[in-house]
Amino acid sequence: MKKKSMNIKKVLVIYHYIAHYRKPIFDLLCNSNNVDYYLAADDKANINSLNVLSRFCSPTSQSISKKWIGVSNFWITKDVLWQKGVLGLALSRRFDSLIFLGNMYFISTWVAVVVARLRGKKVYFWTHGFRNKERSIKGFLRTCFYRLANGLFLYGNQAKEILIEKGFSPDRLHVIYNSLDFYAQTREVERITLEDRLAKRHDLQINEDDKLIIATGRIVKDKKFDLLIDAIAELNSSGVQKYSLIVVGDGPGKIAMEKKACKLSVTDHIIFFGACYEERELAMLISMSDVSVVPGDIGLSGIHSLTYGTPVVTHDNFETHKPEFEAIRDGLSGSFYRAGSVHDMVVKIKYWAMKDRNDVFRDCRSIICNFYNTEFQKSVLDKVIIEG
Repeated sequence: MKKKSMNIKKVLVIYHYIAHYRKPIFDLLCNSNNVDYYLAADDKANINSLNVLSRFCSPTSQSISKKWIGVSNFWITKDVLWQKGVLGLALSRRFDSLIFLGNMYFISTWVAVVVARLRGKKVYFWTHGFRNKERSIKGFLRTCFYRLANGLFLYGNQAKEILIEKGFSPDRLHVIYNSLDFYAQTREVERITLEDRLAKRHDLQINEDDKLIIATGRIVKDKKFDLLIDAIAELNSSGVQKYSLIVVGDGPGKIAMEKKACKLSVTDHIIFFGACYEERELAMLISMSDVSVVPGDIGLSGIHSLTYGTPVVTHDNFETHKPEFEAIRDGLSGSFYRAGSVHDMVVKIKYWAMKDRNDVFRDCRSIICNFYNTEFQKSVLDKVIIEG
Protein backbone atom coordinates (compact mmCIF):
# COMPACT_ATOMS: atom_id res chain seq x y z
CA MET A 1 0.00 0.00 0.00
CA LYS A 2 1.15 3.48 -0.86
CA LYS A 3 2.40 5.48 2.10
CA LYS A 4 0.16 8.25 3.29
CA SER A 5 1.38 11.82 3.30
CA MET A 6 2.18 13.32 6.68
CA ASN A 7 -0.38 16.12 6.19
CA ILE A 8 -3.22 13.92 4.99
CA LYS A 9 -6.50 14.68 6.75
CA LYS A 10 -7.71 12.24 9.36
CA VAL A 11 -11.47 11.72 9.42
CA LEU A 12 -13.59 9.72 11.85
CA VAL A 13 -16.94 8.35 10.65
CA ILE A 14 -19.26 7.71 13.62
CA TYR A 15 -22.17 5.28 13.18
CA HIS A 16 -24.39 3.37 15.61
CA TYR A 17 -23.48 0.04 13.91
CA ILE A 18 -22.50 -1.02 10.39
CA ALA A 19 -25.20 -2.87 8.46
CA HIS A 20 -23.70 -5.66 6.35
CA TYR A 21 -24.64 -4.04 3.05
CA ARG A 22 -22.42 -1.05 3.93
CA LYS A 23 -19.26 -3.15 4.02
CA PRO A 24 -18.18 -2.19 0.45
CA ILE A 25 -18.20 1.57 1.10
CA PHE A 26 -16.37 1.24 4.43
CA ASP A 27 -13.86 -1.14 2.86
CA LEU A 28 -13.14 1.50 0.24
CA LEU A 29 -12.86 4.34 2.78
CA CYS A 30 -10.59 2.37 5.13
CA ASN A 31 -8.23 1.61 2.22
CA SER A 32 -8.14 5.21 1.01
CA ASN A 33 -4.87 6.98 0.21
CA ASN A 34 -6.45 10.42 -0.26
CA VAL A 35 -7.98 10.78 3.20
CA ASP A 36 -7.18 8.75 6.32
CA TYR A 37 -10.62 7.44 7.30
CA TYR A 38 -11.42 5.75 10.61
CA LEU A 39 -14.65 4.26 11.88
CA ALA A 40 -16.33 4.40 15.29
CA ALA A 41 -19.33 2.16 15.98
CA ASP A 42 -20.72 -0.56 18.18
CA ASP A 43 -20.91 -4.02 16.63
CA LYS A 44 -24.32 -4.90 18.05
CA ALA A 45 -27.63 -3.77 16.56
CA ASN A 46 -30.79 -3.07 18.52
CA ILE A 47 -32.73 -5.08 15.91
CA ASN A 48 -32.16 -8.83 16.27
CA SER A 49 -32.85 -9.64 12.62
CA LEU A 50 -30.37 -7.08 11.27
CA ASN A 51 -27.09 -8.43 9.87
CA VAL A 52 -24.26 -6.15 11.06
CA LEU A 53 -20.49 -6.22 10.89
CA SER A 54 -18.31 -7.20 13.83
CA ARG A 55 -15.00 -5.56 14.66
CA PHE A 56 -13.13 -8.85 14.94
CA CYS A 57 -15.10 -11.59 13.22
CA SER A 58 -15.82 -12.51 9.61
CA PRO A 59 -17.14 -11.03 7.33
CA THR A 60 -15.40 -7.82 8.43
CA SER A 61 -12.29 -7.21 6.35
CA GLN A 62 -8.88 -6.53 7.88
CA SER A 63 -8.87 -2.96 6.60
CA ILE A 64 -12.09 -2.16 8.48
CA SER A 65 -10.97 -3.98 11.65
CA LYS A 66 -7.71 -2.00 11.76
CA LYS A 67 -9.54 1.31 11.45
CA TRP A 68 -12.49 0.50 13.76
CA ILE A 69 -12.70 2.24 17.15
CA GLY A 70 -15.22 0.65 19.48
CA VAL A 71 -17.98 2.64 21.17
CA SER A 72 -20.89 1.37 23.28
CA ASN A 73 -24.52 2.00 22.42
CA PHE A 74 -27.05 2.58 25.17
CA TRP A 75 -30.57 2.56 23.70
CA ILE A 76 -32.90 4.67 25.83
CA THR A 77 -35.81 3.68 23.56
CA LYS A 78 -35.76 1.79 20.24
CA ASP A 79 -34.84 5.09 18.53
CA VAL A 80 -33.17 7.28 21.17
CA LEU A 81 -29.48 6.54 21.70
CA TRP A 82 -26.52 7.59 23.82
CA GLN A 83 -23.10 6.43 22.55
CA LYS A 84 -20.48 6.00 25.26
CA GLY A 85 -17.04 7.02 24.02
CA VAL A 86 -18.15 9.51 21.38
CA LEU A 87 -17.49 12.60 23.53
CA GLY A 88 -13.90 11.52 24.10
CA LEU A 89 -13.42 11.13 20.35
CA ALA A 90 -14.89 14.59 19.77
CA LEU A 91 -12.36 16.03 22.21
CA SER A 92 -9.42 14.11 20.74
CA ARG A 93 -6.82 15.95 18.68
CA ARG A 94 -6.33 12.82 16.59
CA PHE A 95 -8.97 13.73 13.96
CA ASP A 96 -9.38 16.82 11.79
CA SER A 97 -13.01 16.12 10.85
CA LEU A 98 -15.90 14.02 12.11
CA ILE A 99 -18.71 12.56 10.02
CA PHE A 100 -21.70 11.55 12.13
CA LEU A 101 -24.70 9.50 11.10
CA GLY A 102 -27.12 12.44 11.03
CA ASN A 103 -29.83 11.11 13.32
CA MET A 104 -31.33 13.70 15.65
CA TYR A 105 -32.50 10.97 18.05
CA PHE A 106 -28.89 10.22 18.98
CA ILE A 107 -28.53 12.46 22.04
CA SER A 108 -24.75 12.02 22.28
CA THR A 109 -24.39 13.39 18.74
CA TRP A 110 -25.89 16.77 19.73
CA VAL A 111 -23.34 17.13 22.52
CA ALA A 112 -20.37 15.71 20.60
CA VAL A 113 -20.95 18.02 17.62
CA VAL A 114 -20.89 21.12 19.84
CA VAL A 115 -17.72 19.88 21.57
CA ALA A 116 -16.02 19.10 18.24
CA ARG A 117 -16.94 22.48 16.74
CA LEU A 118 -15.56 24.24 19.82
CA ARG A 119 -12.32 22.26 19.32
CA GLY A 120 -12.12 23.70 15.78
CA LYS A 121 -12.98 20.49 13.95
CA LYS A 122 -15.10 20.26 10.81
CA VAL A 123 -18.27 18.30 11.42
CA TYR A 124 -20.52 16.66 8.82
CA PHE A 125 -23.70 14.62 8.92
CA TRP A 126 -24.32 11.64 6.63
CA THR A 127 -28.10 11.66 6.51
CA HIS A 128 -31.38 11.22 4.66
CA GLY A 129 -32.25 14.84 5.38
CA PHE A 130 -35.92 15.64 4.89
CA ARG A 131 -38.36 13.40 2.99
CA ASN A 132 -40.97 16.16 3.07
CA LYS A 133 -41.18 19.76 4.26
CA GLU A 134 -42.13 18.60 7.79
CA ARG A 135 -43.67 21.82 9.08
CA SER A 136 -43.93 20.75 12.73
CA ILE A 137 -42.03 20.89 16.02
CA LYS A 138 -40.16 17.78 14.92
CA GLY A 139 -39.27 19.47 11.64
CA PHE A 140 -38.05 22.55 13.51
CA LEU A 141 -35.82 20.40 15.76
CA ARG A 142 -34.48 18.52 12.75
CA THR A 143 -33.58 21.83 11.09
CA CYS A 144 -31.79 23.01 14.26
CA PHE A 145 -29.91 19.72 14.41
CA TYR A 146 -28.71 19.92 10.80
CA ARG A 147 -27.54 23.51 11.33
CA LEU A 148 -25.01 22.27 13.89
CA ALA A 149 -22.91 20.71 11.11
CA ASN A 150 -20.54 22.35 8.63
CA GLY A 151 -22.10 20.29 5.86
CA LEU A 152 -24.47 17.45 5.05
CA PHE A 153 -23.89 14.36 2.91
CA LEU A 154 -27.33 13.52 1.53
CA TYR A 155 -28.85 10.42 -0.04
CA GLY A 156 -30.87 12.32 -2.63
CA ASN A 157 -31.66 15.54 -4.47
CA GLN A 158 -35.16 15.94 -3.03
CA ALA A 159 -33.68 16.37 0.46
CA LYS A 160 -31.27 18.98 -0.91
CA GLU A 161 -34.11 20.97 -2.50
CA ILE A 162 -36.12 20.97 0.74
CA LEU A 163 -33.10 22.08 2.78
CA ILE A 164 -32.37 24.92 0.35
CA GLU A 165 -35.99 26.01 0.73
CA LYS A 166 -35.44 26.00 4.50
CA GLY A 167 -32.52 28.42 4.11
CA PHE A 168 -29.48 26.12 3.92
CA SER A 169 -26.68 27.17 1.59
CA PRO A 170 -26.30 24.82 -1.41
CA ASP A 171 -22.53 24.88 -0.76
CA ARG A 172 -23.12 22.95 2.48
CA LEU A 173 -25.25 20.24 0.85
CA HIS A 174 -23.55 17.35 -0.93
CA VAL A 175 -25.60 14.59 -2.59
CA ILE A 176 -23.80 11.30 -2.08
CA TYR A 177 -26.62 8.85 -3.00
CA ASN A 178 -26.48 5.26 -1.71
CA SER A 179 -24.86 2.03 -2.83
CA LEU A 180 -24.80 -1.72 -2.58
CA ASP A 181 -21.90 -3.89 -3.78
CA PHE A 182 -22.12 -2.66 -7.38
CA TYR A 183 -18.88 -4.21 -8.64
CA ALA A 184 -19.48 -7.64 -7.08
CA GLN A 185 -23.06 -7.60 -8.38
CA THR A 186 -21.84 -6.66 -11.86
CA ARG A 187 -19.50 -9.66 -11.84
CA GLU A 188 -22.41 -11.91 -10.84
CA VAL A 189 -24.73 -10.75 -13.62
CA GLU A 190 -21.97 -10.96 -16.24
CA ARG A 191 -21.51 -14.67 -15.42
CA ILE A 192 -25.15 -15.52 -16.12
CA THR A 193 -25.97 -16.81 -19.61
CA LEU A 194 -29.26 -17.02 -21.49
CA GLU A 195 -29.13 -20.78 -20.99
CA ASP A 196 -28.83 -20.25 -17.21
CA ARG A 197 -31.95 -18.08 -17.20
CA LEU A 198 -33.95 -20.55 -19.29
CA ALA A 199 -32.90 -23.37 -16.97
CA LYS A 200 -34.01 -21.38 -13.92
CA ARG A 201 -37.40 -20.68 -15.50
CA HIS A 202 -37.75 -24.39 -16.16
CA ASP A 203 -36.81 -25.23 -12.55
CA LEU A 204 -39.45 -22.79 -11.27
CA GLN A 205 -42.03 -24.16 -13.75
CA ILE A 206 -42.52 -20.77 -15.41
CA ASN A 207 -43.85 -20.99 -18.96
CA GLU A 208 -41.24 -19.91 -21.50
CA ASP A 209 -43.58 -17.31 -23.04
CA ASP A 210 -44.78 -15.76 -19.76
CA LYS A 211 -43.69 -12.23 -18.93
CA LEU A 212 -42.05 -12.26 -15.52
CA ILE A 213 -42.59 -9.82 -12.65
CA ILE A 214 -40.41 -9.89 -9.54
CA ALA A 215 -41.02 -8.37 -6.11
CA THR A 216 -38.19 -8.47 -3.56
CA GLY A 217 -38.22 -7.52 0.11
CA ARG A 218 -39.91 -8.24 3.41
CA ILE A 219 -43.64 -8.88 3.01
CA VAL A 220 -44.77 -6.10 5.31
CA LYS A 221 -47.54 -3.52 5.26
CA ASP A 222 -45.63 -0.57 3.75
CA LYS A 223 -44.55 -2.66 0.70
CA LYS A 224 -48.24 -3.33 -0.22
CA PHE A 225 -47.29 -6.57 -1.99
CA ASP A 226 -50.91 -7.71 -1.74
CA LEU A 227 -51.73 -5.28 -4.57
CA LEU A 228 -49.60 -7.46 -6.85
CA ILE A 229 -52.18 -10.23 -6.50
CA ASP A 230 -54.80 -7.86 -7.92
CA ALA A 231 -52.39 -6.83 -10.66
CA ILE A 232 -51.67 -10.44 -11.71
CA ALA A 233 -55.40 -11.17 -11.78
CA GLU A 234 -56.02 -8.19 -14.07
CA LEU A 235 -53.00 -8.90 -16.29
CA ASN A 236 -54.10 -12.49 -16.90
CA SER A 237 -57.84 -11.82 -17.19
CA SER A 238 -57.71 -10.95 -20.90
CA GLY A 239 -55.39 -11.19 -23.87
CA VAL A 240 -53.01 -13.89 -25.03
CA GLN A 241 -49.94 -12.69 -23.09
CA LYS A 242 -49.66 -14.26 -19.63
CA TYR A 243 -47.70 -13.02 -16.63
CA SER A 244 -46.05 -14.79 -13.72
CA LEU A 245 -44.93 -13.26 -10.41
CA ILE A 246 -41.98 -14.24 -8.20
CA VAL A 247 -42.09 -12.94 -4.63
CA VAL A 248 -38.60 -13.10 -3.10
CA GLY A 249 -38.94 -12.49 0.60
CA ASP A 250 -40.86 -13.48 3.67
CA GLY A 251 -42.75 -11.70 6.39
CA PRO A 252 -46.01 -11.37 8.31
CA GLY A 253 -48.04 -10.53 5.20
CA LYS A 254 -47.29 -13.75 3.32
CA ILE A 255 -50.27 -15.79 4.55
CA ALA A 256 -52.70 -13.02 3.60
CA MET A 257 -51.13 -12.86 0.13
CA GLU A 258 -51.49 -16.61 -0.33
CA LYS A 259 -55.15 -16.49 0.71
CA LYS A 260 -55.85 -13.60 -1.65
CA ALA A 261 -54.13 -15.42 -4.53
CA CYS A 262 -56.33 -18.46 -3.89
CA LYS A 263 -59.46 -16.32 -3.74
CA LEU A 264 -58.65 -14.64 -7.07
CA SER A 265 -57.62 -17.96 -8.65
CA VAL A 266 -54.10 -16.84 -9.58
CA THR A 267 -52.09 -19.23 -7.41
CA ASP A 268 -50.70 -20.99 -10.51
CA HIS A 269 -49.15 -17.69 -11.67
CA ILE A 270 -47.35 -16.85 -8.40
CA ILE A 271 -44.16 -18.30 -6.92
CA PHE A 272 -43.49 -17.52 -3.26
CA PHE A 273 -39.74 -18.06 -3.42
CA GLY A 274 -39.08 -17.12 0.20
CA ALA A 275 -36.20 -15.12 1.69
CA CYS A 276 -32.96 -15.27 -0.28
CA TYR A 277 -29.54 -13.86 0.65
CA GLU A 278 -27.40 -15.64 -1.95
CA GLU A 279 -26.27 -12.94 -4.38
CA ARG A 280 -25.84 -15.22 -7.39
CA GLU A 281 -29.40 -16.49 -6.93
CA LEU A 282 -30.73 -12.93 -6.60
CA ALA A 283 -28.78 -11.89 -9.69
CA MET A 284 -30.40 -14.73 -11.61
CA LEU A 285 -33.95 -14.05 -10.42
CA ILE A 286 -33.84 -10.28 -10.90
CA SER A 287 -32.00 -10.23 -14.23
CA MET A 288 -34.29 -12.84 -15.80
CA SER A 289 -37.38 -10.82 -14.84
CA ASP A 290 -38.96 -8.29 -17.20
CA VAL A 291 -39.88 -5.80 -14.49
CA SER A 292 -39.45 -5.35 -10.74
CA VAL A 293 -42.46 -3.98 -8.85
CA VAL A 294 -42.75 -2.55 -5.36
CA PRO A 295 -46.35 -1.36 -4.97
CA GLY A 296 -45.52 0.41 -1.69
CA ASP A 297 -42.56 2.42 -0.47
CA ILE A 298 -39.23 1.64 -2.11
CA GLY A 299 -35.64 1.87 -0.94
CA LEU A 300 -32.50 -0.12 -1.75
CA SER A 301 -34.50 -2.83 -3.54
CA GLY A 302 -34.81 -0.34 -6.39
CA ILE A 303 -31.02 0.01 -6.60
CA HIS A 304 -30.69 -3.78 -6.50
CA SER A 305 -33.05 -4.25 -9.46
CA LEU A 306 -31.50 -1.49 -11.56
CA THR A 307 -28.01 -2.89 -10.94
CA TYR A 308 -29.19 -6.12 -12.54
CA GLY A 309 -30.70 -4.22 -15.46
CA THR A 310 -34.34 -4.67 -14.52
CA PRO A 311 -36.71 -1.65 -14.64
CA VAL A 312 -38.68 -0.72 -11.53
CA VAL A 313 -42.34 0.22 -11.10
CA THR A 314 -43.50 1.85 -7.86
CA HIS A 315 -46.02 4.49 -6.73
CA ASP A 316 -45.83 8.24 -7.31
CA ASN A 317 -46.10 9.57 -3.73
CA PHE A 318 -42.46 10.61 -3.41
CA GLU A 319 -42.80 11.91 0.15
CA THR A 320 -43.09 8.38 1.60
CA HIS A 321 -40.34 6.67 -0.42
CA LYS A 322 -36.75 6.26 0.71
CA PRO A 323 -34.35 8.53 -1.26
CA GLU A 324 -33.41 5.69 -3.63
CA PHE A 325 -36.62 6.26 -5.60
CA GLU A 326 -34.67 9.00 -7.42
CA ALA A 327 -32.67 6.33 -9.27
CA ILE A 328 -35.85 5.47 -11.19
CA ARG A 329 -35.97 7.74 -14.23
CA ASP A 330 -39.55 7.74 -15.50
CA GLY A 331 -39.68 6.16 -18.95
CA LEU A 332 -35.98 5.31 -18.94
CA SER A 333 -35.40 2.91 -16.06
CA GLY A 334 -38.90 2.48 -14.68
CA SER A 335 -42.23 4.15 -14.02
CA PHE A 336 -44.33 5.60 -11.23
CA TYR A 337 -47.93 4.44 -11.15
CA ARG A 338 -50.71 6.52 -9.67
CA ALA A 339 -50.73 5.63 -5.96
CA GLY A 340 -53.70 3.43 -5.10
CA SER A 341 -54.54 2.53 -8.72
CA VAL A 342 -53.94 -1.15 -9.53
CA HIS A 343 -55.05 -0.52 -13.11
CA ASP A 344 -52.38 2.16 -13.61
CA MET A 345 -49.81 -0.22 -12.11
CA VAL A 346 -50.89 -2.83 -14.66
CA VAL A 347 -50.49 -0.31 -17.51
CA LYS A 348 -46.93 0.47 -16.38
CA ILE A 349 -46.05 -3.23 -15.99
CA LYS A 350 -47.28 -3.98 -19.51
CA TYR A 351 -45.24 -1.09 -20.91
CA TRP A 352 -41.96 -2.42 -19.49
CA ALA A 353 -42.73 -6.08 -20.14
CA MET A 354 -42.97 -5.35 -23.86
CA LYS A 355 -39.73 -3.34 -24.13
CA ASP A 356 -36.54 -4.71 -25.70
CA ARG A 357 -34.67 -6.31 -22.80
CA ASN A 358 -31.16 -5.44 -24.04
CA ASP A 359 -31.93 -1.71 -24.37
CA VAL A 360 -33.63 -1.67 -20.98
CA PHE A 361 -30.65 -3.44 -19.36
CA ARG A 362 -28.24 -0.71 -20.47
CA ASP A 363 -30.54 2.17 -19.51
CA CYS A 364 -31.25 0.79 -16.05
CA ARG A 365 -27.59 0.26 -15.23
CA SER A 366 -26.40 3.62 -16.50
CA ILE A 367 -27.53 5.65 -13.48
CA ILE A 368 -26.06 3.05 -11.09
CA CYS A 369 -22.76 3.12 -12.98
CA ASN A 370 -22.66 6.93 -12.78
CA PHE A 371 -23.94 7.68 -9.27
CA TYR A 372 -25.18 4.83 -7.08
CA ASN A 373 -21.86 3.14 -6.36
CA THR A 374 -19.09 3.29 -3.76
CA GLU A 375 -16.55 5.02 -6.01
CA PHE A 376 -18.90 7.95 -6.58
CA GLN A 377 -19.66 8.18 -2.86
CA LYS A 378 -15.99 8.20 -1.95
CA SER A 379 -15.22 10.84 -4.58
CA VAL A 380 -17.77 13.20 -3.02
CA LEU A 381 -16.51 12.56 0.51
CA ASP A 382 -12.87 13.04 -0.50
CA LYS A 383 -13.55 16.27 -2.39
CA VAL A 384 -15.48 17.89 0.47
CA ILE A 385 -12.98 16.80 3.13
CA ILE A 386 -9.88 17.83 1.16
CA GLU A 387 -11.31 21.18 0.04
CA GLY A 388 -12.98 21.85 3.41
